[in-house]
Amino acid sequence: WSVLVRRLTPEVVLLEVAPRPTGGAASREAAGARLGWLLRPRPDTVSPRAAVSIGAPVALGDEVVISGADEAPAGVDGCPSPDSAIAGIAAPSVVVDGSAQLLGSPPELLQPTSDLGVFDRFRARATLVLPGGTYTTSPATVGTSCDLRNSTNWGDPVGTATPCSGYLPLVSVDGDLTLGGGIGQGILLVNGDLHVLGPFTFHGVVIVKGAVDITAPTDVRGILAAAELRSGAGSVTQLKVHYSKCIISKALDSSAPLSPLSSRAWIPLFQAP
Repeated sequence: WSVLVRRLTPEVVLLEVAPRPTGGAASREAAGARLGWLLRPRPDTVSPRAAVSIGAPVALGDEVVISGADEAPAGVDGCPSPDSAIAGIAAPSVVVDGSAQLLGSPPELLQPTSDLGVFDRFRARATLVLPGGTYTTSPATVGTSCDLRNSTNWGDPVGTATPCSGYLPLVSVDGDLTLGGGIGQGILLVNGDLHVLGPFTFHGVVIVKGAVDITAPTDVRGILAAAELRSGAGSVTQLKVHYSKCIISKALDSSAPLSPLSSRAWIPLFQAP
């Protein structure tokens, strides 16, 4: 049997099943039979308390902007009007130095939290599993199609009609991850520390079981959760995080398990001779 999966709409997926011909008249006759299975994603629900959730004290310095105000991404269709704001940052304590800006309701939520509870649930459904190491990410194509087999292709969050703009992988890294820069979207899970050494942009959900160490411009649209947040041995700098409910919903939808429609899930498909 051969299987082809098509996303008809953001809410409906078609799984097309057809027998593979093996030779003989009976096989050729069976090869004309095709069935379609209509499925619907059943996404997880995530209720973040803050755009940035950290389990240890945090010191924020220059070039830091953290906003819990809901923002719809520019150029993305199907996003509802902005929702109510959440907290900017949640941590046991927050020290603000220099030009750091905190926005949200409230800007600071002084609670020990890191929102890591969904890590294992997401990890079990990872679509791209990588060992710890150093990576530089960028969209990749084969001809005019997005190359889903390229381990450093994590989608294209900045293109609106590019081949990889609709690719939102669930990336799970088993160990420490060092990013030399790049872009990506979807869900990023790091079962270790995350080191950002080059400019990096990510749209979606970032969850790090260890520390996030930022020494280069880092822009997250969605939410960021980690056990610790630092920039070397000093205050965190060069970090921008903007909460976006729409971006988070799209990331969750893309990685959601599929369930058949409650009625008429199976349909016969016909092919013109």
